[in-house]
Amino acid sequence: MPQVLDMFGLGKTMLYEMMKTGEFPQSRRVRHLSVWVESAVQDWIRVVAKPKSIG
Repeated sequence: MPQVLDMFGLGKTMLYEMMKTGEFPQSRRVRHLSVWVESAVQDWIRVVAKPKSIG
């Protein structure tokens, strides 16, 4: 989780809220750890960082 939080600069509470609403990729449980697929997080960052067109 620390690496994921560092990647997008928000706190743990905001991360969980965004996961709950479907705005951020869901974590997966591996034993007692929460893990994310790095490519899913990178894709999310690209979508969020993409400038919106003015039209």
